[in-house]
Amino acid sequence: MLSTFPVLIVCSDSIRADKTAELVCNMGLKSVTCGSLTGSRTLIEEHTFQLILCADDLPDCNLRTSLKVLSSATG
Repeated sequence: MLSTFPVLIVCSDSIRADKTAELVCNMGLKSVTCGSLTGSRTLIEEHTFQLILCADDLPDCNLRTSLKVLSSATG
């Protein structure tokens, strides 16, 4: 079930996302990845995450915009 994932990885580069997910797993945490700001907003609305890791090169926004949107979406 997706609600068991404490870490959201937002990265459009699948190789970097996979490597980050592997690091998170090595730390004993579960994660879910998403490739866009739009997708991450949907996940945040549906689930609670303890940590969000966001790349600076998302296809649908820049880092500054993504930080504003993600921080407002989480509370």
